[in-house]
Amino acid sequence: MSDLIVFYSFTGKARQDAEWLAFALKVDLAEIVEVNPRPYRSAFRCILDSFLRREPPIKPLAKYAATYDRVILVAPVWAARLAGPVRTWLRTEGRRAKSLALVVQSGTGRYVKSVVDEIEAIIGRKPAPVLSVTENDFGDHVAKSKINAFAKQLSPAAAHVA
Repeated sequence: MSDLIVFYSFTGKARQDAEWLAFALKVDLAEIVEVNPRPYRSAFRCILDSFLRREPPIKPLAKYAATYDRVILVAPVWAARLAGPVRTWLRTEGRRAKSLALVVQSGTGRYVKSVVDEIEAIIGRKPAPVLSVTENDFGDHVAKSKINAFAKQLSPAAAHVA
């Protein structure tokens, strides 16, 4: 089975999740990049884009979802909703994914269900399986353990992220 990990990261946490997962699964990795990147720490625009469900323009990815058996999306949550660039990718390319798994990177983990529902509204099906990684998981060093367990769930032959 061929897998692709697609991610968007503003603060670096979702990037770390994606890189750990790519290492464990030995799969391709593709980053969602905005045409007009946000200045680091411009939280107001992030929150406004999410609240208004905006879809900012993104650059085309070098890897296409339709050419893989499964896409694993690593997506941050802003203001209880998907990050805008992820929403754009889902609408333009994510719909073509044969199978979609999800890693949600959020502050508290409270909004995972609403994010899953939002993805279903965009692509017409729920992602599965779903993993939630929170800010506290990074502070408590739990994030790697969660990523390792998720990698094993996706592929029993997955390597361990040290």
